[in-house]
Amino acid sequence: MSDCALITSAFHMPRSVGLFRKLGIAVTPWPVDYRTSGNATLGLDFSQPSLNAQLTTTATREWTGLIAYFISGRTHVLFPR
Repeated sequence: MSDCALITSAFHMPRSVGLFRKLGIAVTPWPVDYRTSGNATLGLDFSQPSLNAQLTTTATREWTGLIAYFISGRTHVLFPR
């Protein structure tokens, strides 16, 4: 069986992959719409507080979704590879 390409925003790719795998559909992840430049560091950029708030909100929503999907049985693992 061949894989399907799963094209979605990079920030919610783990949750999407988990859903497809739970349904038994083999996927090849193709993340797009990255929210960082790739040079991510731990810490906040105090010159852009609104960007910090936006990224924190997105991360919180996705981690909450991963936990909720795992607890409710919608995915097999908390963080799909």
